[in-house]
Amino acid sequence: MTLPIINILEQIIRKATVFLLRDFSELDVIQNTKCDTRSFVIHSCIQIQKRIIEGVSKYSQNDIGKLIFYHEQQIQNLPDGKYLLVNLIDNLINLEKALPFFCIEFSLHEIVHQKRNIQCGIQYFPAIGEIYYMDNNEVWVDKFNHQQSNRFKIRVPNSKTNKSKLLAMEFMLADSWHKAIPMKINDTIIKSEQIRCFGSLRYACTLFLTGKLDVIIYDHLAKNYDSDDLIKLIVTRAGGIINKISSNINVICAPSIRISV
Repeated sequence: MTLPIINILEQIIRKATVFLLRDFSELDVIQNTKCDTRSFVIHSCIQIQKRIIEGVSKYSQNDIGKLIFYHEQQIQNLPDGKYLLVNLIDNLINLEKALPFFCIEFSLHEIVHQKRNIQCGIQYFPAIGEIYYMDNNEVWVDKFNHQQSNRFKIRVPNSKTNKSKLLAMEFMLADSWHKAIPMKINDTIIKSEQIRCFGSLRYACTLFLTGKLDVIIYDHLAKNYDSDDLIKLIVTRAGGIINKISSNINVICAPSIRISV
């Protein structure tokens, strides 16, 4: 193969979603009518899936692995081999509402003796014009505008200043925040005005990686599927850390930040 695998995956994901920005714009109009946005979005997803299958079919499984969609097949206990795992749309609800906080995700896995290793991965946010890459243990972002590209390597800012920290949470966690045990960031109790909710862990991670968020608090996702393995890898390869503060709650932050309850 003449192109690196990560470049091939980028080409496939871009070609498969070239029409999605048009659909995204139309959704904003449909919301003001009585039409069903869910059926419109499902149709878009079907088209994306067909285009991904067509794009992947041009390459050997020895190069980019066997194609698996998370919503169709459990990935636990797969036999040894190479697999291209696709998270078709995260978050579908945000796309239905014409909110830009959604992405399409590819990750190339190799399983040897039942041990799984992610070789590379892509998170593509078409509505905000950004692609995040994890390859060769490095994390990159490409912020593109039409034909222009601005790609740069990411390292999580490790600020030690005492400025008020911003954090992201899932909606359900934020709704029940007043009932929870007070949590502290660097010994300062978190206040409601510091909390942001996007409905997408992946989008929150992009803000964290680029220094616009300091902390992410999220529910453990592996009980549903473990596509969040790529998130964990992107965060840690970029210099962030992930800590578990309870049986089902995880925290993403910079090494300089201390979370306590």
